[in-house]
Amino acid sequence: MANDENLSANDLNQLKELGINPAQVKEQIFRFEKGTQYTRVEMACDIDRGISALSEGELHYYAESFEAATAEGRVTKFVPASGAATRMFKSPLALLASHEELSLSNLQKRVKENPKDPEAKECLQIIEHWDRFAFTPDLKSSLAKKGIDWPQDWNDAELRQVFRELLDEAGLNYASLPKALLMFHYYPGHPRSPLEEHLVEAEAYAKDATGICRLHLTVSSEHLELVKEFAESIVTLYESSFRQYKIEYSVQDPASQTIAVDLQNQAFRDSEGKLLFRPAGHGAILANLEMSQGDLVFIKNIDNLVPDHLKASQYLYKKAMGGLLAKRQGQCHLYLHQLESANVTDKQLTEIETFLETKLCRRLTDEQKALNNEAKTKLLYQCLYRPLRVCAMVENTGEPGGGPFWVQLPDGSLGLQIAEPAQIDPKDEGQQMLLKTSKYFNPTDLICALRDHHGRPFALNEFRDVDSGFITQKSKDGKALKALELPGLWNGSMAYWNSIFIVAPVSTFNPVKTLNDLLRPEHQPNQSIN
Repeated sequence: MANDENLSANDLNQLKELGINPAQVKEQIFRFEKGTQYTRVEMACDIDRGISALSEGELHYYAESFEAATAEGRVTKFVPASGAATRMFKSPLALLASHEELSLSNLQKRVKENPKDPEAKECLQIIEHWDRFAFTPDLKSSLAKKGIDWPQDWNDAELRQVFRELLDEAGLNYASLPKALLMFHYYPGHPRSPLEEHLVEAEAYAKDATGICRLHLTVSSEHLELVKEFAESIVTLYESSFRQYKIEYSVQDPASQTIAVDLQNQAFRDSEGKLLFRPAGHGAILANLEMSQGDLVFIKNIDNLVPDHLKASQYLYKKAMGGLLAKRQGQCHLYLHQLESANVTDKQLTEIETFLETKLCRRLTDEQKALNNEAKTKLLYQCLYRPLRVCAMVENTGEPGGGPFWVQLPDGSLGLQIAEPAQIDPKDEGQQMLLKTSKYFNPTDLICALRDHHGRPFALNEFRDVDSGFITQKSKDGKALKALELPGLWNGSMAYWNSIFIVAPVSTFNPVKTLNDLLRPEHQPNQSIN
């Protein structure tokens, strides 16, 4: 498929319906032919080597300075919330799909015979701790409406019936709901979903002087109306005379899907002869981020939350990150205006260069430092004219995620980037050693400045590394295929942004990837559920 002549009329109609340009397909197939292009890292970031550790005084100073930005209505909370909860229930779903006995004694037997049996071990833990899940009261009520009593003795309980009530459509339907709507945390009288916890957070650090709290949620098209209905049904619980919510929604553009190819890099076709397109990963919501039209935008995953009694320290770091970003953005804007003027002085150029290297960690080459004033002015302008972000980095405790590295940029200078392990060449021993030296990772906790010094939104696609997408092997109808993921949202899609990395305590990272993650102390209430 080298050109449009290789596409049939049906193919072109299919592309038109999806909003995909034929040239886009051609470019993606070229990427398959080119193969994975690995990011080459120079060294891992560490304290005072790309990562700053803010003192207690600095934390409070930046947090207090951030109040002005929030009061002016400059802040939006952007929450990627399109994920379904299916993966949370992988183990119980697998057991329900099997034909073996689903009883307490059988699960105990399986774990005794194989202590590493993930499905039996996880389900056994769920059964042993039903009373610690925030959704259990709803589960009991759902069963009671069908005349089914909550088991008093789990040795004789019908486990399949209880799990089906939790997961199936005829019950609570948790396996098919978006993760945003599940009950995560227990509070007396009303458990909270992740969506509700994000409403509470928004009030703390995204409320303007008029009481408006701004949120932008990215959701899947199949769940859009469901999420909207739920938000409308509960938002009044959190609004008051001094707090209202302005919630915007967006879905992933079908045109962001990428074509699949066979192992010979020919377009893959399904059983009906149609081209197969696949979701392109979280990098596809870069367009949604730009669509938010935000100025200062927090990005935080839907499931990284804690109950109220643990929120105070998280709020301090959030506000400090925002204050630091606003200050650095203001400095960038001042310098960009100076660089646009016709009479920028040698002293100003030296000051701007020092700011670039010390505050934004952009290390220029010797040749760049020796440029004449006219060329140096253009270079510094190019270095500063780009989106800016402050990213929290926590100690690497073995959780999956991208790490902070120094990377050589296309112009030869060094800058900061977040790189996923999949971006590092697995066959390059030196690169793998550098990967292992990384002590920190980013838990998708960042705040971004998305407007230039004239108040115009940046065209975010212009600052991504298009070569940093991932190629993976999948299958369809029993046939092997290759899939292309766009550059990840906070790594390749933000590769050529200016980045500031700060250390945050690991207590700010509390994801919920499996159901039993909700049993961690960080997700438990400070009072009994029952």
